[in-house]
Amino acid sequence: WAVPLGIHPRARIEIIPPLAGFVGSDLLAGVVHTHLTETGPGGLLIDFGTNSEMAWWDGRVLRVTSAAGGPAFEGSGISCGAPVAPGAIHRVRFDSGGLDFAVISDSEPRGLCGSGLVDLIAGLVRSGSLTHKGQFAPHVPRNGFAITRGGQAMVLTKRDVDLFQQAKAAIGTGIQVLLDQAAMGYKDLQRIYVGGLFGRFLDIVNAQEVGLLPVIPPERVDLCGNTALAGCAEALLSSAAVQRLKDLRDRTRIINLSSLPDFDDLF
Repeated sequence: WAVPLGIHPRARIEIIPPLAGFVGSDLLAGVVHTHLTETGPGGLLIDFGTNSEMAWWDGRVLRVTSAAGGPAFEGSGISCGAPVAPGAIHRVRFDSGGLDFAVISDSEPRGLCGSGLVDLIAGLVRSGSLTHKGQFAPHVPRNGFAITRGGQAMVLTKRDVDLFQQAKAAIGTGIQVLLDQAAMGYKDLQRIYVGGLFGRFLDIVNAQEVGLLPVIPPERVDLCGNTALAGCAEALLSSAAVQRLKDLRDRTRIINLSSLPDFDDLF
């Protein structure tokens, strides 16, 4: 392994085993980095991605699951989407003159990354251009809502909205199941940790308004960025972090959403 990694041939390589097929070691690394199990009950970690993983700590047991969030959070599969890279619109604001964008690296906009998509949908709902069911209002053209015009025209289509709704519903179902399995409710939610590149630029209020995040005071939502990488770095530098990783396995309960008979109804 040292050869393809380009490191010293006698270097020690540590492996953090995954918990299950769709609950990877990246989630465990994120739990270590956020100290989720060390801050009292009521903590929720969501690592957004095509496969979105979630962990809920009730004070005794760490319940984990994963949901097929699809590519919407990473800008893929969306007609006007883009990955988190230079040219991606990561912030959208509605004002009297139209839309105001913030673009990564201040370059020419190439598309919306996940956080920009959340901003746009929240703004469209707030302005009445998009209903709470995900239908465009009559004044929006049939082909969708024009984000930009001219050289590289970008349009948010009804299919794009559908994909976002499906991804959002998958996350919401996962959270609901974790709470139900712990015999707890949203009133017990004390803190939310958001992982993944998607969460790096996320507007918390907009995410809550469209139902992507549970509604708690925004100051109790932490945008943690790449929690998997940060947890790996801690494991490299700290034997205590490695021990926490090992201890977590004995306190973790894996929940497979596909095995739940009422999954479709919740979704």
